[in-house]
Amino acid sequence: MATQTTSDEAVERIVRELLTRGGKPGPVSDASNLLAAGLTSQDGVEMACDLEARLGIAVPHDFNPLVHENGKRMRTLGELKAWARAQERATVKKER
Repeated sequence: MATQTTSDEAVERIVRELLTRGGKPGPVSDASNLLAAGLTSQDGVEMACDLEARLGIAVPHDFNPLVHENGKRMRTLGELKAWARAQERATVKKER
């Protein structure tokens, strides 16, 4: 399950870097709401770019890493990790 560890660590690293840069380096767990943790909409744009670069995945242009797919609530760190793992698996399948 190396993919999970790699993508989970990359997502967590991206989130912590953005929070630290924004002056809010507090603790973040998988249950943490990313917006409530201190990320901004600009951070979401940077996060999408970083996810593509670090994980080698395609992030859809309409994907917002801070907003859950249903559009009715903010995404948690754990949900973003799960999304990244799924995208990474889909990318690996396409390459085969």
